[in-house]
Amino acid sequence: IFKSGGGKETATEFDIQFLGRVPIEPAIVLSGDGGMPVVISHPESASAKAFEEITDKVLKTVG
Repeated sequence: IFKSGGGKETATEFDIQFLGRVPIEPAIVLSGDGGMPVVISHPESASAKAFEEITDKVLKTVG
């Protein structure tokens, strides 16, 4: 977990692709505590959408 913008700064510093940011919101906390991925328990949440976007980038990169 980075401060606002910290992940992007670190990616730039190490010359690697920045995959995205995941907002920390109540849905992600509740899902984690319950052992259920937020993409399943709250698929319309900002956190779930961010994870999906990051997953798409990873899949495109690794083929």
